[in-house]
Amino acid sequence: MQTLFVVLAIILLAALLLWFVFPATASSLIINSGIRALGLRQHRAQIGDTQFRWLESSAKGPALVMVHGLNGDASNWIMMAPQLRAYRLIIPDMPPFGESRITSNGEADYSMHTQAERLDALMLHLGVDKFYLAGNSMGGYITGDYASNHADKILGLLLLSPGAVKSVSFASYFDADLEAGLNPLRVENPEGMERLMELCFSKQPFVPAPLKKMAYKRMLSINKECDMIFHNMLYENPGIEVMLADSPIPTLIYWGKEDKVLNPEGGPALQEVMQNAELIMPEKTGHVPMLEYPKVTGKAMAAFISKQEAKLHSETKNRN
Repeated sequence: MQTLFVVLAIILLAALLLWFVFPATASSLIINSGIRALGLRQHRAQIGDTQFRWLESSAKGPALVMVHGLNGDASNWIMMAPQLRAYRLIIPDMPPFGESRITSNGEADYSMHTQAERLDALMLHLGVDKFYLAGNSMGGYITGDYASNHADKILGLLLLSPGAVKSVSFASYFDADLEAGLNPLRVENPEGMERLMELCFSKQPFVPAPLKKMAYKRMLSINKECDMIFHNMLYENPGIEVMLADSPIPTLIYWGKEDKVLNPEGGPALQEVMQNAELIMPEKTGHVPMLEYPKVTGKAMAAFISKQEAKLHSETKNRN
């Protein structure tokens, strides 16, 4: 018994040392263990100009592709895996985020359209020609561009606080930065990291200091790319309500009422211009519902897909 206690104490001390001295390694081990426990596997491949990394499940149901937002990565979606276990989940890191990188020479193109075409190249690589497509924030913008150019491939859209409905105003506290042509979501110091967390959540979750430090360093390393992406979204593209105007694609718009990054009024405005969109606006929910309330959000997404699958089955049966 005494020997067992000593061994456990050594393991605990080693884990604490790893966590506080090498937080990046420890965080990676924890996240990767969680990914495997949730039934997801990591994949990598060079596809066009991109060294892609994505997560994928082995379920036999219809494919559900999920695209993260600015400064996010594939792990933003993984806590919903239990609610979405019936579907073949495909969750990419969109470059320059996570572990996906542009490998071509010269300045990389991170425009929404080019990102959408990179996503299409990934789908072609995987041999997936029909799927549900979900996007949050920047990922919603990429999703909107994709759907406007590849509508025949989309079984349904799931838009979680998508960027950006430009027919409604932005938050007033962004005005000074926007008037100066700056990215109000830029993180330049630890205080900026705290501000971003406060903006993204209605109630900020606890994040261990080493993990927060690692995320902060990662954001600093891609500030230039984030500025380029933000400028493209805001100044070089129409709003998503223009991209998806009159779209008949079955769509779930899921927009938290306490979103402080994008105006929740964008939800009704987007629904109004689409032919077949339903809107859910949960209370006490911020900009990243899949992180804040993964179980509730995952159930809403699964219910929407289940309903669409039932309709498709009924239509196929009637044709036959």
